[in-house]
Amino acid sequence: MQRVNWALKYVRLSSCCGRCDWQFAVVDVIGSLESLRQAMSWARKNFAGEGVFSERERWLLWAPVALALGVSVYFLLPVEPSLWVGPAAAGLLLSFAFLSRRRTWLTLLFLALAIATCGLAAGQIRSLRVAAPVLQEKTGLWRCAAA
Repeated sequence: MQRVNWALKYVRLSSCCGRCDWQFAVVDVIGSLESLRQAMSWARKNFAGEGVFSERERWLLWAPVALALGVSVYFLLPVEPSLWVGPAAAGLLLSFAFLSRRRTWLTLLFLALAIATCGLAAGQIRSLRVAAPVLQEKTGLWRCAAA
């Protein structure tokens, strides 16, 4: 808040020059950043403090949701990703979760993303297993005649 007050004083002192449009923009940006910082602090305190950690025994129940989210992301992709993308991303995110095990909220984030990428990999593998041959050219209409 002190930075915002300093910026407001600076604009008041220098507003007599007539070229202070950019200075008002600086004040807007600084004020927005301060508001964002306060909002993030409030969200971290209220959401992570009370919401997530108070339901520690129910964390595992969110795993199927993350898995289904990964499968749905796979079906929303416009192109077919390489087969290694899903398992590699899941392994990378699991290693990040292991490395960040001292910070519970970061570990939860990495685990949720890893489970979602496992869902993406499951969607890839299942679509490869049930893949039918694709016609190379258009066949057109066929006429069937009874004998």
